[in-house]
Amino acid sequence: MPGTNQEAGNSNGSIPEYSLNLDFPLTHTLQRLELCISTSSWMLGRSFKALREFRVDQPPDKSENYSRHEGLQVSLPACTTLELFHCLIKYLHLLSCSNVQILCWYQSPSQPFDLAVFNSLHDFLFKLSCLKNLYLSFPLGLGIDSLIDFVICGASEHRAW
Repeated sequence: MPGTNQEAGNSNGSIPEYSLNLDFPLTHTLQRLELCISTSSWMLGRSFKALREFRVDQPPDKSENYSRHEGLQVSLPACTTLELFHCLIKYLHLLSCSNVQILCWYQSPSQPFDLAVFNSLHDFLFKLSCLKNLYLSFPLGLGIDSLIDFVICGASEHRAW
């Protein structure tokens, strides 16, 4: 994937956090970013103005502590494709990306699907007024009837999409 100044990828890496006073030219021009088992807290408080595609693959055993960044989000105003693999549900509140048209979210088998997960996903999905394609993948046996009801019935009733 890397090869131009408009694409970036990092796998199994720890990207250091820099002061928000430091301006990264990358945040103005990057169009596609893929982080696989890499830190992402360095992005909090920054706006990626041209980023159209963002993919994060972060198994729960490699999750970061975001508590010291309370209130900060990653602003993705141009993002139309968001793919989240194995991310903890609390990761959703860190993203500001209202123009997403394609959302792929893959739930890890080791993460329980409970009411808190459902409510967080519910709140996040209702903020995506441009959403056209939704791909959700959950392991069998998680008791996801209420999620299916929300996606098929609730979203239609609330005219979310």
